[in-house]
Parts: sequence; C-alpha cells; structure tokens
Amino acid sequence: MSETLDDMSDLVKQYVQDGASLCSLAEKYGTYSYNIKFLLSIHGVTEFRTNHEQMALHRVKRERERKVVYVQAYKGYVIGIHDTLTEASEAVGVSVSRISKCVKGQAWSAGGYNWRRVDA
Repeated sequence: MSETLDDMSDLVKQYVQDGASLCSLAEKYGTYSYNIKFLLSIHGVTEFRTNHEQMALHRVKRERERKVVYVQAYKGYVIGIHDTLTEASEAVGVSVSRISKCVKGQAWSAGGYNWRRVDA
C-alpha cells in the first residue's frame, strides 16, 4: 500500500470521525484490516472498536440520517417531517423519550400522533 501522508490523515479521519470500520477501510484501500490497524496505530490511534461497537455505531449513524415523521393517529395523514427527535419534540410539545418509544415500536402514539422514521 503506497499512501502519502495526506492520504494517511484522511484514513485516520475516516476511522475516528466518520466511524468507518477497519474492514471497510481495508476493502477501500485494497489491503487487510490488520494493515489498516497498524497504519492507524502509527498515526496515534490507540483504541480500536470491537465488531459489536462498530455495529452499534453504524446503527446510530443510520438512524440519525433518517427523518422523523408524525402521522395523524387514525386517518394516516402525514402532518409533519423533522430531521431529529429533538426538533419534532419541540414542534409538537411531546417528550423526546415518548417519541423515541413510538419510533422503536414500544408505544403506539405520543401526543395523539403515530411516529415513524423514514429515509431522507
């Protein structure tokens, strides 16, 4: 793998800030994950995520990319769309935790609305 120092800083940024996995970086750069881990350790990364932590990070990141939609409870009309749970909570006056339970399927409605996540 022949990378420049500029590319290595991109590699570190992709792993640390963007949450890329060792496997996805290895695939992208055409090498093995242990080579990526070695290169990251040379550039100051000392803690590496386990597969379980990586999957949880990916799940959270995916959920944040999805919008929150609230629908009239019985008729099914879309009332509004918000980027975050907090934004939706402030707009409707319902707690974030209650909306979150609806989105996860743990509650039927919050504030008289059904809540769902949709792809942006």
